[in-house]
Amino acid sequence: MSETESLPLRQLSERELKQRILDIQRESDIAYARQLEAIRELNDRGVTPWGYPSMAEFMAAVLHMDLGEARARVAQAVGGSPLAPSHPADRRHPQPQLATQQDSLSPIRTPRDRSADEKQ
Repeated sequence: MSETESLPLRQLSERELKQRILDIQRESDIAYARQLEAIRELNDRGVTPWGYPSMAEFMAAVLHMDLGEARARVAQAVGGSPLAPSHPADRRHPQPQLATQQDSLSPIRTPRDRSADEKQ
């Protein structure tokens, strides 16, 4: 656990809060990919958990999601799609360029920042 992970959020700088969001999203993406792998494996084995009529029905009930979303997730898992989340927001807002060790004191540059720099 890093030093900033144990601090209350109100004590973190804006940069540390932004980095915290990126770190949490990265962890979430990894967990999502692991979930898709488990769905794919259960499908490959022909298993439907605990007597549910389908994997999508199981996911909708257990993960408290809409049946359409559950079907889309199962389709992504078993359809050979890359095992990473694909959110519409990812297409609208590309991943910001993270600061490197060398420029760790400089702010995180977003696509909007880079676009503004190019116009100058």
